[in-house]
Amino acid sequence: MLATAISCTSTIAVGQGVPVIDVNQLQQNLLILTEQFADLERQRNKQGRLEEIEQLHEEQLAALDAIIGSTRPTGSSEDMIADLEEGETPSSAAPNLYSAEDANTATPELFGDAQVTVEQVIIRAAQATYSRPGVAKAGLSPVQWRALLQAMIWQESRFNPHAESPVGAYGLTQIMPLTAVDLGIGETYRGDPYVQAEGGARYLSTQLDTFDGDIVLALAAYNSGPGNVRRHNGVPPFNETRHYVEVIPAKYNEYLAQIGGVDALGTIEPVLAAGAHTAMMSDGAMLYGDNAYEMVRQSAVRVRAIIERIEATDTPHEAMALNAYMRAETARVMVLLTRLRAANSQPISAEAMQFAAEQASERRFLRFGE
Repeated sequence: MLATAISCTSTIAVGQGVPVIDVNQLQQNLLILTEQFADLERQRNKQGRLEEIEQLHEEQLAALDAIIGSTRPTGSSEDMIADLEEGETPSSAAPNLYSAEDANTATPELFGDAQVTVEQVIIRAAQATYSRPGVAKAGLSPVQWRALLQAMIWQESRFNPHAESPVGAYGLTQIMPLTAVDLGIGETYRGDPYVQAEGGARYLSTQLDTFDGDIVLALAAYNSGPGNVRRHNGVPPFNETRHYVEVIPAKYNEYLAQIGGVDALGTIEPVLAAGAHTAMMSDGAMLYGDNAYEMVRQSAVRVRAIIERIEATDTPHEAMALNAYMRAETARVMVLLTRLRAANSQPISAEAMQFAAEQASERRFLRFGE
């Protein structure tokens, strides 16, 4: 590393035959030599530090390799996630519980195309029972049968599927509990408007068959029982029954004039239709809530299983995988809660529609005669 050669001859001069030492030149050469040794030492120190840095670098790489090895997906962690996805039961499996389509069985009635109005329920019930012998005995056309059933439901419940009388008659067609059992609908009629309408239509058609197609006697039997009609050999002398057999035929004629075809819609009074819609949306929301409770319970079971796995993790990779999976599960639960809030809003919207219909009806009444 020494770049400068030192010549001792340059430090000696000959004066008058006597050698003379150049002290200044010697000191300068010594300084240069000292600096060169110092530089050499610095270079050695620098090389040592480079070697230390290189060693540290190798150690860091080795540590990173160890981390990567411990966090690299393994068969055990993949099996763990697959097991969590599968759940404890088929209903708690992630693909079933968190499907893109709402898995709640009440969804079609509350949000989808299966959502029906009370008028559509009546149309369907009339079509399902038109072929019964009693209807044929009365000589009714499909439109007339639909109008008669609609008029009877108007009188019985004003289209409210939750209407209940003091004696226990329930639903659109005010079926008594024992009658519901005889009709084979005792377990379902309180929660299903269609079952109420279809069951009532079957019972009315039975009375038409019993009394040879006489609509007035069949209505009297529906209201007071066939035994009373036979006992009095006609309409019983009960005020309620006599009123019943008068108002329903009048309402039948009113509806018949409005119904242009068996599938015609918009023939029920707006206020009553809106009230029925509110009641049916409430039914759907309650059913959705019942089903959602079970879905939320299944979600809680899944979250508990994840937490238990986290506590038992052996590797950083499993911990990281479970942490990410927990975040995903939380997002899935939030989707369930959002759907539940949407279901809760449906009856509120229906109630607002009913209020608007009532307000419109009142305005028409106040303007009558202007």
